[in-house]
Amino acid sequence: ASPAWAAGPVTLELLAPEQVRLGDQASVTAILRDGTGAPAPGATIVFWSPASFLSVGGSIELGRATTDAQGKATLLYQARTEEKASLNAYFPGDSRYEPASATVELMVEGSAQLYQSTAGVQVPGLGVWLLVGILGGVWSTYLAVMVFLTLIAREGSKASAEAKSA
Repeated sequence: ASPAWAAGPVTLELLAPEQVRLGDQASVTAILRDGTGAPAPGATIVFWSPASFLSVGGSIELGRATTDAQGKATLLYQARTEEKASLNAYFPGDSRYEPASATVELMVEGSAQLYQSTAGVQVPGLGVWLLVGILGGVWSTYLAVMVFLTLIAREGSKASAEAKSA
């Protein structure tokens, strides 16, 4: 039987700028070190942020990165809401190291328009009034056809009645 080795303790440090502008990208770096302070390469770090939707809390995974020879894993984070953002890093542990986590907060400032809201069908070169004109022409044609069919049906009824009385 081979001896069972226990996973060693690690420390996880998370570095980010103190503040960013809304819409800008910030470099967030997680540094994983073993119990002796030496870098822990080849470990997968999960970056996440708390989130809620309709009063239900949870978390959003922002990305994953693997630590390099210096024990560093970096994620580019784009600030999308104006508030204090809580960013988290989590190392789930493996056969060599125990799990670890770290948190950092950064202030997001600014009032940039990040998204464009467009609705409807966008057809290049087709204006709204041209579309209204085409639809008006089609519906006018339908109306004219219905009127003519009604007149033809009435004339047919009169001709049928005259033929029966003669």
